[in-house]
Amino acid sequence: MTAPDNTVAAQHLLAQVTRRFGDADTFVAALRRSLDDPTDRLPRIEEEIPHVSPPGHLDDTGIPPSSASSGGRHALREDII
Repeated sequence: MTAPDNTVAAQHLLAQVTRRFGDADTFVAALRRSLDDPTDRLPRIEEEIPHVSPPGHLDDTGIPPSSASSGGRHALREDII
């Protein structure tokens, strides 16, 4: 992006701000209000959240995952001392 493109973008932003808010000070005040006094509340999830076991734990069959039984990439190798 060149300097003229930045200037055009800044002019476009300023035009939108003045059209919607009247002036830059009113826009900044609205931003501060929205940051200082948020009104959006996230809804509480009422559904049961499924349980997920961390990797390496036994599954329902009692057998560890195949990657754990194969030793993995960082397993201690007997032939390296």
